[in-house]
Amino acid sequence: MKTTKTTWCAVLTIGLACVTILTVGCGPVNVIVGGGGPVAGPSPMPPAGPALRMFHPVGGQTWHLGHNYTINWGAAPFVHRVRVYLSRNNGASWQYIGWAHAHPGTKVWHVPNMAAYLTHHARIRIVDMNNPANHSTSHMFRIVP
Repeated sequence: MKTTKTTWCAVLTIGLACVTILTVGCGPVNVIVGGGGPVAGPSPMPPAGPALRMFHPVGGQTWHLGHNYTINWGAAPFVHRVRVYLSRNNGASWQYIGWAHAHPGTKVWHVPNMAAYLTHHARIRIVDMNNPANHSTSHMFRIVP
């Protein structure tokens, strides 16, 4: 008999949730939720949620030149490293500012003390290094003196 294993993950407001579905032949399905024991369940469900989700900045904040700020996100288990980008023009173009391990989902960024970084249209984007289709972008925030 053929055994298939499918895992879907979603970043929720309460954290990351994963579901693993094991199918043996055409028989019953075992669903393992968050690494717990098997629970009887129905046939496979659709994939749930994004692989990456931005938590901070969420938009509306004010950051200051020359200060450190923490960028936070949630990531599915299959995301290992992310690239971090800054836009100063509401996403029209992106500047690479560094990379980080996807877990624990944190990068501290020092805003350069340069007038070129002043903007009322800043956004941060995180991108899965192995699959750029997995990404998340903050809403606009300001960078001021």
